[in-house]
Amino acid sequence: MQRKPGRGCRAADSRASIIDWLNPAVAGAGFRCGTELMPMKSPADSNPQALALRRLVRDAERFLAAKDLNGAEKAAVCALAIDPDHVQALRSFARVQMVRGRPADAVSALQRALERQSGDVDVLRELAQAQASSGALDDAVSTLRRAVASRPDAANWFELGLMLDRNAECAEALDAALRVAQMAPKRHAARFLAARALTGLGRIAQAAEEYRRLSTVAGESAKAWFGLADLKTVAFDDSDIAAMEALIADRRSSEEDRMLTGFAAGLACETLGRTADAMAHFRRANQLRRKGISWDVAAHRRYCDSIRDAFDAPHTSAPAQLGDQVIFIVGMPRSGTTLVEQMLSAHPDVVGASELPHLATVIQEESARRGQPFPRWVGAASAADWERLGRRYLQLTERWQTAARFTDKLPENWPYVGAALAMLPGARVIGCERSLVETCWSCYKQLFAPHRVAYSYDLDELAGYAHDSRRLWAWWQQRYPERCRTLVYETLLASPEAELRSLLDFCGLTFDPACLASQDSPRVTRTASAAQVRQPLLRTTARGDRYGELFSPLRDALARAADA
Repeated sequence: MQRKPGRGCRAADSRASIIDWLNPAVAGAGFRCGTELMPMKSPADSNPQALALRRLVRDAERFLAAKDLNGAEKAAVCALAIDPDHVQALRSFARVQMVRGRPADAVSALQRALERQSGDVDVLRELAQAQASSGALDDAVSTLRRAVASRPDAANWFELGLMLDRNAECAEALDAALRVAQMAPKRHAARFLAARALTGLGRIAQAAEEYRRLSTVAGESAKAWFGLADLKTVAFDDSDIAAMEALIADRRSSEEDRMLTGFAAGLACETLGRTADAMAHFRRANQLRRKGISWDVAAHRRYCDSIRDAFDAPHTSAPAQLGDQVIFIVGMPRSGTTLVEQMLSAHPDVVGASELPHLATVIQEESARRGQPFPRWVGAASAADWERLGRRYLQLTERWQTAARFTDKLPENWPYVGAALAMLPGARVIGCERSLVETCWSCYKQLFAPHRVAYSYDLDELAGYAHDSRRLWAWWQQRYPERCRTLVYETLLASPEAELRSLLDFCGLTFDPACLASQDSPRVTRTASAAQVRQPLLRTTARGDRYGELFSPLRDALARAADA
């Protein structure tokens, strides 16, 4: 059996890769590191070496702080040429690799550092972050458990709780959060973590109580109001909105707090039918969030076209049945993907894995290996390459493979459908579609996690992305009609049993009535719809009629994007 990387086995070539990197620079008695010539030293020159090591490590950190990755990497590598197991040099090298988007190299370096300095809590925490970035969340949790065992303080318990939450282990995340709250009562972040874990466990009323309590804590009110409103099932009254608006108007409030509270106030106003107020709050909050975000509509459209062109040409794939257990659910955010997964996962032969990062991780790893961005390397990939990538994905998702099928519901995977079916030809892909107006509105009023969904805070950018998604999905369905199926959200709400029977048949599953009562499922749900999918199915969730002409800017943006 092949051993999983990160589970007690270090990459065999990790040290050699550093030496290989140095080879072009080696020239006779010495090689150039940055601006200084570092002569090779003999073992007898230990003191000069120690001085050089300290200087190089210091230089590496200085270059990192200045965001000079080349300088930082050269300094770290020069230090490692003197002492390949120097802990601080390995940490500096790992930090460079993390910024470069090479977490696997960071993991290898940090594992070597731990061999020299076993049990070092700071190294363990850095290793856990690198493991998580490489998709090895189970390994990251195990690493942080080691950190807690070495030093069971509030900081380490909190880091463990965050990673448990990230790994969808909400019950244990809640336990960690409560431990931190007991150890450090003023560490309010632990209470927010507890509320998030309660939401994932379906204990919505308790989560709401936690947010209500936090809304009275100075400095935490904005986050608490947003957390409460983001449950999307909580009743608000005019006094709640007045408190939020006072926080927004307070000159002492930071821009971030005004943004968070603005999204919360918009959601609260919408629940009370105050649509004009809601629209005003959402507009201001989105303007604040859009600051500092870079999004290029034309570049994204070209990217989508390049993907279509890459998969339009003949290409190889892995063996036909590989990935038969996988059901990908893709589409725009807020298009019904969470509801579809909740209903499918109520089936006894389906495990709902929620939003997994692993498909993108596998593609990014291959892009780094080839030195080419996706999809430029698609035409050069052999059948063996696709099979290797498919098996890597199955390795990363092993924990979810406890039934005949499991769902991978990351909406943003829609550009990768061709790659997913090349590496896992047996997989099925469900593309969720909902009225573009309703989908875009649901995105526009949603504050997403940092570094995700950057297109959603401007109506024209949002409309452009929505049309890109719809257009490429239509092409995927035409290209792979046996493996791709469109599910229309409004059709599911109008005829749930008929649509579910058809969907289960597409997935190779028999009908089970439990899928129609998925709100009773005890599974962990951590998406923006976590509380909503715990409620009975509604016949409609449309907002357009309520807003009337207030939706004109959105409809106009969609029309402009369609023309483009």
